[in-house]
Amino acid sequence: MTAPEKLSLSFTSPFGDEMRDYINLKRSLGAKYRTEEGTLADFDRFLRSEAALSAATLTQDMVQRWLAAMTCGPVTLVHKARLLHRFFDHLVSRGVMPRNPACRVHLRPPATKLFQPYIFSKEEVAAILEAAGKLHAYRRFPLRPKTVHTVLAILYGLGLRLGEACRLQVSDLDLGRSVLSIRDTKFHKARLVPFGPRLKTCLARYVNRRQTIFPPLRRDDPLFVASGRCCLSQQAMRRAFRTLLEVERINPHGPRQPRLHDLRHSFAVHRLLRWYREGVHVQSRLSHLSTFMGHIDIKSTQVYLTVTTELLDEANARFHTRFGSLLEEANS
Repeated sequence: MTAPEKLSLSFTSPFGDEMRDYINLKRSLGAKYRTEEGTLADFDRFLRSEAALSAATLTQDMVQRWLAAMTCGPVTLVHKARLLHRFFDHLVSRGVMPRNPACRVHLRPPATKLFQPYIFSKEEVAAILEAAGKLHAYRRFPLRPKTVHTVLAILYGLGLRLGEACRLQVSDLDLGRSVLSIRDTKFHKARLVPFGPRLKTCLARYVNRRQTIFPPLRRDDPLFVASGRCCLSQQAMRRAFRTLLEVERINPHGPRQPRLHDLRHSFAVHRLLRWYREGVHVQSRLSHLSTFMGHIDIKSTQVYLTVTTELLDEANARFHTRFGSLLEEANS
């Protein structure tokens, strides 16, 4: 297990010490708390501007004014309010505050439709990968086509999170054993992810090209780079992905556009579909899939198992193979 990361923001309001202690507490329990650190730092600045000098001067109206100034969406607003509610509950339990000033403040999320990820077809993935290899290379990003192609290949082929791929170091790739070492994941977990011969060839070609453009290849260097030895950013990958969707005209109807993270969803669904077609007992394999994807339990994996028409067809076919004769006898 890696050590919890240090705070990157300053806290100088009268509640600054409590905020730092709270964040460090959460990180000691395994949470990354990066977004939450930013939210608390923003509230810390607000408290300084409001001259909130003590617990007695911090009111529900003050919390409400901070939330009202937000330009984020309603769901994000709820998350920020709930974070403050939990933080002040912690202070109340420690006797720092007599009451929670965030009680009953924007704690109910607005009614929203259940989010449905976009499940890419294998044909769409193949087209995206082919188009990635034809992307324009920039002077400051000479490996852009090869880098984007390789990262997309492992996001879909191994179901990695984008952050996991971007944080890979050269030492994390073992071509001899065909294994990736994934570190600094959710809750500071680490795992080994094996890959097959096609991905091995893809990764080997990328490493050879990278070593030619940016020698020497040191073990502690980022595996995927944009310029020199600078780590590939998630923003650069998202921009390239949007370009590829436009090139391939993958623009489904609806308010939500496909995301890079949907490749991870597609990996899980296609893996399940393949098991059905191979006649595998799917339920017995879900724990394997959960471990492979870096989840702490099967419930986390089930979020990725979107029901598609193909999955329903395979499930129905298996059911009919096993019990179809009984149904026919019952109806005869």
